[in-house]
Amino acid sequence: MFNNYLFLVLLLISTTTLSAQITLNADNYGSRDSVFLQDSVFLDSTLFASPPVGGANQVWDYSDVDINQYFVNTNEPVGEDTCYAGASSIGYFDTDFQGFEYLIKDYEGTTESGRYSLGQKVDEQNFSLLQVTGNPADTLTFLSDAGVTNFPHIRFPATYGRSTVDSVSGIAPFNLTVAAFGLNRTPGAQNTLTVVYQDIIGYGTIILPQRDGSVTEPLEVLLMRDSTVRTETYTLGGGPAPMALLQAFGLMEVNVAIDVDYTFHVKGLGRAVARMYDVIDNGVTKYQMSLRSIEPGTTTAVRNYDLLELTLFPNPVNAGGSIKLAGQTELNAGTIRLLDLNGRVVSQKSFNNHSGIAPELSVPASTKAGLYFYQLTNLNNLPVGMGKVMVQ
Repeated sequence: MFNNYLFLVLLLISTTTLSAQITLNADNYGSRDSVFLQDSVFLDSTLFASPPVGGANQVWDYSDVDINQYFVNTNEPVGEDTCYAGASSIGYFDTDFQGFEYLIKDYEGTTESGRYSLGQKVDEQNFSLLQVTGNPADTLTFLSDAGVTNFPHIRFPATYGRSTVDSVSGIAPFNLTVAAFGLNRTPGAQNTLTVVYQDIIGYGTIILPQRDGSVTEPLEVLLMRDSTVRTETYTLGGGPAPMALLQAFGLMEVNVAIDVDYTFHVKGLGRAVARMYDVIDNGVTKYQMSLRSIEPGTTTAVRNYDLLELTLFPNPVNAGGSIKLAGQTELNAGTIRLLDLNGRVVSQKSFNNHSGIAPELSVPASTKAGLYFYQLTNLNNLPVGMGKVMVQ
C-alpha cells in the first residue's frame, strides 16, 4: 500500500514538472499581423551582474526591478504590399552606419519553421560627407533595395534543449562621391554575413513589472540564448575599398561584431516578452533588460485594440509646426504622442475638453526630417488610434 502511495506521489511530481515545459510552434506563438501600438518598457536603472540562469523549472522573478523609460513598438499589416511573399507585418527602424541613420522597412512573417524577418526594404537616401571629409560636395547615397534576409527570430518547434544555427548574407548597395579619392557616384556595397546560434537553455515561469505598478501573473516561458556573429566587408568600384577611405569612416577591412542576448518567449505574444543584453558599466560587463507590457488579466496575447478612424493634418508637417487630430467620433479626453522609429516620445500632450476642438500637438523645431508615428491613448492609457507622420 505504501509503495503504491509513493508511486502516485512521484507520478504527480513528475507530471507537475513536465507541465511547466512548453513547446512553441506556428500555431501558438502568436503573430503581429494587426495594426497596434503596445507599450514596451526599458529598464534603464536596473543592471544585473550576470545573465539569467538556464535550466529546467526555473523561476525568473523580476517584479522588483525599476521601470523608468517607456517605448512604443509599432507594427502594421502588409496590406497590398507584396514585396515579400509570406510577410504579414511591417516594422520600421533606423539603422546607423557610422553616424548616418537611414530608414529600413522590416517585413516579418510566420511559417511552420519559425518567425522570421523575411526581408528588408530601403528607399534611396542621400547624406553629405562634410563631417567625414570636410568637403560639402562629397556624398554617400544608400540606394533603393529590397533584400531577402530570412533572419530567424525564433525557430519552431521551440523546446527546451533545442539548438539551431543559421547563416544570413546580405548586400547593401551605395554610391560614393569623394573628390579627394577621385570618386564620383562610384558604386559600392556593404557585404555582411551573420551567423545566428540559438540555444533554448531553460524553461519555467517569469514575473515582470508593469507600467501601472502591478506585476504579471507567473508566465510560462522558454529562455533562449541568441548569439550572433556579424562580419562586414566593403567593396568599391568592383574591388576592395581603399584602406585610407575605410579609416576615414572608422572601419577596418574586415569588421566583426559579436552579440549575445537572452530572450524569454511566451505563447501568444508573437515576439519575446523580455530581453536581456550586455552593457559596459565603468569597464565592467553587466546586463540590462527590456520587456513588453502584458494585457491586464491575461498571461499570453496582447489584445489588438479597435482603433478609431482618425485624420491627422497637416501631413507632412514642418518641424516647429503642429499637428491636429480629428475623428468620426468626438475626441474628448486622452493623450496624443509623437514617436520616433525607436519608440521614443518626441512630443506628447494630454487633453480633456468637450468643445469638439481637434486635439493639437506641437512638433519640436529640433525634430529631424523623416518618418514618425502618432499614438492616441484614452484615459485608461489604452491605444485607440495610430498612424504615420512625415516631418519635413
